[in-house]
Amino acid sequence: MLKRRKFTHEHFVVVISCVAVSFLLIKGGTPQLLLNASAQFQILSSFIAGMFFTSLVTMPFAYAAIGGLSGTVPIVTLALVGSAGATMVDMFMLSIVEEGVDAEIEQALSKNVRHRIEVALSHPFLHWLVPIVGALIIPSPLPDEIGLALMGLTKMKPIYVAPICFIMNAIGIFAIVWVAQMF
Repeated sequence: MLKRRKFTHEHFVVVISCVAVSFLLIKGGTPQLLLNASAQFQILSSFIAGMFFTSLVTMPFAYAAIGGLSGTVPIVTLALVGSAGATMVDMFMLSIVEEGVDAEIEQALSKNVRHRIEVALSHPFLHWLVPIVGALIIPSPLPDEIGLALMGLTKMKPIYVAPICFIMNAIGIFAIVWVAQMF
């Protein structure tokens, strides 16, 4: 007889709630109101826009905010300060990934599958490739959670993850500003 595993849905509920709140904020015109109100607080606005750059749920708001700020804030300031905000959120998410998701993965995957993943990650090539792929995901439109999870799988220390996240987020924000200025 198959043994049923207990699986919690706490993270799923949080994601769905964030999507709903994000949708309501965008539909209500909140991004434009915030951009108009924050014209005098360019550094703070850049930092907050960077914080929204990290998650799939808040990414549309971040794109709109960064695109709007690109007309008033110097590009380097926007990218570096926004990257600092994004890195702060990434490090927070990494701590959640390390603490909470590991337990859920253990519950969801069989011992055999977990062992196969550990063996695969012990291969020197994959041990280096997986964090590189994770780092390349951070500036992309894909959610940072995927990149952070890949870096977390290889047990990368936060002291190494933080500068990688900062640089990659800055590259991603530069790309958004570049595209926003083209249109």
